[in-house]
Amino acid sequence: MPTHEDRIRDLLSTRLDVIEYGLSLIRVNYALPNSEGTRGFIDILARDRHGILVIIELKRSNSTAREALHEVMKYTELMQRERGIENRNIRAIIISTHWDELRVPFSHFKRGWENDIRGYALTLAEDHVTPVKADEVRVLPEMPLRGVTPIHLIVFENETNSLESIWRKSTQALAEVGADDVLGIEFASRRDGSSFLYFVIGAMVADDPRTTRLDDLVEEESEDTIDVPDGYALEYHALSYLYRVYNYTEVEIETAHPEKFGSVLEGSRWQIGHVHRAGIFAHQKDLYPDDLIVEKIWDHDGQSQIRYTGSSRPSNQAHYVSFRRNIAYCIGEKEAWHDPFFAWLDEVAVTTPDRDVLAKIFNPCDFMMALVGGWPGRLNDYLPSLEAAVDAARPEGRMLFGTLTWDGTSVDILSAVHSVYAEPFEWAISRVIELPWIQDRKLLKRLHLNYSIFEWSDEFEEGALLKLKGVG
Repeated sequence: MPTHEDRIRDLLSTRLDVIEYGLSLIRVNYALPNSEGTRGFIDILARDRHGILVIIELKRSNSTAREALHEVMKYTELMQRERGIENRNIRAIIISTHWDELRVPFSHFKRGWENDIRGYALTLAEDHVTPVKADEVRVLPEMPLRGVTPIHLIVFENETNSLESIWRKSTQALAEVGADDVLGIEFASRRDGSSFLYFVIGAMVADDPRTTRLDDLVEEESEDTIDVPDGYALEYHALSYLYRVYNYTEVEIETAHPEKFGSVLEGSRWQIGHVHRAGIFAHQKDLYPDDLIVEKIWDHDGQSQIRYTGSSRPSNQAHYVSFRRNIAYCIGEKEAWHDPFFAWLDEVAVTTPDRDVLAKIFNPCDFMMALVGGWPGRLNDYLPSLEAAVDAARPEGRMLFGTLTWDGTSVDILSAVHSVYAEPFEWAISRVIELPWIQDRKLLKRLHLNYSIFEWSDEFEEGALLKLKGVG
């Protein structure tokens, strides 16, 4: 005697229009053996009005619904291997009377699977067997990215405002406008006992209704007139809102960014104390302990335009895409490093997809600072550098080193500097308004300095200049 689920399947196969108009039945319980030892039966195999084969899997309990995605993947692979069907000519449909356990994994699976897959909630007649209708299941919305941003703020402690009270007041104010995710790093002076709280605003959700409170600020502070990192206008306006919460006569406030955070960390005056967390960061404490979250703020999470340290494996495609994006954000698309380095990353992804790729970049774009702060013995501490490697033994192992190189043209350094910065205060002003990218490029050109990358590998044992084929 057929099982309850089999009876539903058989009746459903005779009325496929309940699911989708134009479906035609090929076979019920279609057998798919294969040479690898696994086997299975597709509940219903159909063809849609475009001629595409449709694998239909039926489940009627939470416990069996969990198996649906596994079976869909298996049958799609077997249709290609055992029946020679092209991947583009295969679709899948999951039908279930229960979606409690299935909705979350189905939503994740649907976003990443290249084949078309749909889910339907099946309604049965009073006999609990006859299919009446099938409503398409809406997948859960993709979660917005949440994490650290380059929108930072420093608030100093004083007699009337302790770090603890500053944290409470600030997180409460930020939550009012939808900025729930916040980090607060306590810094204490090794010299005079002074302290401050370093805030990092987390990524905000654009469609949060609380952000409407920022509309007035958006009108007052046009994004055309302020220097807001691309994609972080909402967080910037939340920061502006926090500014207004404080009484400037009571507390000292400074804006900040990942580069300033790095300079504080590297300096000898300040030391880190307690790390406060709100929102998603509080839930991540066991996943990202304080030392790792500090690294993410500075150079591990692609938020700095000066430095980045990270690693990835090309076979992990989603992470490798993020890895490349972080690198591009740091080195900039106009630097001469960009094209040859990214061509190298493409080549590595093809030749050694399962090897770790490491990258460490320092790109301050301020050659004047190198001259002022590093001449003559510490230039390497200030000059741009790029280090990358495929972490493997020969012949797969490869190493890159990027630096500034001189083309050999005789140059009067002082004249070159004065041609870009006629007076010292012009350079100082360019630093105050953040990073002097454009002026730095002019100076490097006048000094006949270029961004170059060299590779050492089994092919280039003595090292070779890395450049695109057909260029130079």
